[in-house]
Amino acid sequence: MEERGKLIFYDDCLMLHYREEDQWLTKCISPAAVRCAFSQELLDTGWMPSGVRRWGMTSRGDWVVLFIPPAQHRFWLQKPGQEDELPDTKLQLMELTLPMPALVFMGFGNSYYIWAVAETELQPNTITYHAPLPNIDYDGRICLGANNYPLASCEKISEAWCLFLDSPFNDHHTDRKSQRYPDDIRCRWLNLKRHPRDAYPLNDLVSRQRTVEQAVKQVLEGRPW
Repeated sequence: MEERGKLIFYDDCLMLHYREEDQWLTKCISPAAVRCAFSQELLDTGWMPSGVRRWGMTSRGDWVVLFIPPAQHRFWLQKPGQEDELPDTKLQLMELTLPMPALVFMGFGNSYYIWAVAETELQPNTITYHAPLPNIDYDGRICLGANNYPLASCEKISEAWCLFLDSPFNDHHTDRKSQRYPDDIRCRWLNLKRHPRDAYPLNDLVSRQRTVEQAVKQVLEGRPW
C-alpha cells in the first residue's frame, strides 16, 4: 500500500504531510477541515435516554450531562458504627425514601459528578448547589468506592445513575451540604425520615456560586475549584 500522507498533531495545530506528484508537502490545517474530511462517516449516539441534555467527545473520553427532575428517591445509608464495614447485604443498611431537588448528573470518562439546582427546568445559567448527599466531594465529584461504574456514554449514563442510587452512603463528605445541619447532611436525611415532605426544602441548599455551564466547563477543562 502506497503512503499518500499523514496527519501530525501538535499542541496548538494540526499539520498535514502529503505527497503531490513527486514531492512531499506540509501545510497547517484546522480541526474544522479535518472534521469535514471525515464527515461522510456516520456518527450515531443511538436513542438518547430521557433527561440527557448534553453530550460530547474529547481526547480524554466522552461526557454526558443528565438532568433528573425533583423526585422521591430510595437511598441506602450505613447505620452508625458500621461506616468502615463493607456490608454484603442490605440488612446492615437503613433504607430511606427521601425527596430530592432537581439534580444534574455528569459523567466524564470514568469520573462522575452531581450537583443540585433549585429550578425544575435546566438552563445553562442555572445556579448549582451542593447535592444534599454524603460521599460527594466539594467539587461535585462522586466517591465511587469499590463500585465499577461504566465509562460515560449516552448508552451507559442511565446505568451509571441507577448504580449511584443503589450504592450505600456512609459518613464520608457529609459536611457543608445543608444550611440547618452544616456538619452532617445525614441529620437532614433523618429529619426528613421523621417528618416526611413532598419536596426537598430548597432554602436548606448550599450554593456553589457557579452556574451549570461553569460547572461543566470546569470539569472538562480540569481546572481547580
